[in-house]
Amino acid sequence: MKKWLLWSTAFLLILMPLQVQAASSQEVRPIAVQGAMDMEVAYFLKQMGDYKTETFGSYHFYSGKIAGVPVVVSQTNIGMVNASASTTLLIEKYHPKAIINQGTAGGHDPALHKFDIVVGAKSINYGWFQSAHRDAGAGVDTGNWKVLTEPVEPDPELYKTAMSVADRYQHGKVVSGVIGTSDAWNRELDRIKELHDTLGTSAEEMETASVAEVAKTFNVPFLGIRILSNSELYAEDFDPKSADYCSEFVIEVIKEIESGVTFSDKLQVYADGKEVVGLLGQYVNGEALVPLRGALESLGSEVTWDSAKKQIHVVHSGKHIPVKASETMVKQGTAWIEVDSLQKIFGVKTDVLGSSVYIYE
Repeated sequence: MKKWLLWSTAFLLILMPLQVQAASSQEVRPIAVQGAMDMEVAYFLKQMGDYKTETFGSYHFYSGKIAGVPVVVSQTNIGMVNASASTTLLIEKYHPKAIINQGTAGGHDPALHKFDIVVGAKSINYGWFQSAHRDAGAGVDTGNWKVLTEPVEPDPELYKTAMSVADRYQHGKVVSGVIGTSDAWNRELDRIKELHDTLGTSAEEMETASVAEVAKTFNVPFLGIRILSNSELYAEDFDPKSADYCSEFVIEVIKEIESGVTFSDKLQVYADGKEVVGLLGQYVNGEALVPLRGALESLGSEVTWDSAKKQIHVVHSGKHIPVKASETMVKQGTAWIEVDSLQKIFGVKTDVLGSSVYIYE
């Protein structure tokens, strides 16, 4: 027992400087802001000034800071498929602590006019519907089309924060509402009224609900914000200034989020596709870490402490693999390892997606 205590103490002392260094560093995971069109991201890029550009397929990502806040601006391109694909890439490659989907929209609510902003209390994909059978020649009855999806609600803290800065917006009013999403641009007044009356939609656009669903799947906090760039109800034509006005408001929201919202840094661990109950990783300084022993034992490895060499010894897939102290970090008596290092040292496959770590043999 005494030997075990001595070994544990020695191990902790060796790694203590790493623990102190990690605790003093600052969180670097960005807040993600999305826009489909050039005009919906241009203002953010101007405010960043210096930024890094990365392109994957047709999707562009811009990393930098706005008002001192780390952000990644994602140009999703137009439409629900593009929004889903680019959001998945965003989560995989940038590990954002929150996603704000924003941009222009058409008005549905008669109480709203051009330049008014809708903070999404809900978003709904109204393009996924079922129509009842009607015989040939009976015509089309959109009133009996049944929307099959349920609305998606935003992260409550993000939503509350956005509404708390509504009075900072100077170009119209900011309201809570329902953002309707589909790959359609509705200009028929009766159709717009029908959507508003049956679903409560305040505005329509082509991305928000898709992003909300992907964010929900990977448990990433999400918020939708849309500005009315036009309204068929009042013959208010599209005005490109609306994109900048929306961006101005979103930046106020970002600043308030950074100063007032605390995000969970916990990561659920999955080994070979199965949830490891009770085993949590976490983000530290923007990097994903997992408990070394728990992660490897969940794959069937044996983990021991070599007191003579003062290193962790692992038997993994029949191979004896030593782990240097410099390759781990001690936190609350537990040795942690970066997910990337886990992959390099032991040859396992890893992915960090939203609030989960996936490890495969």
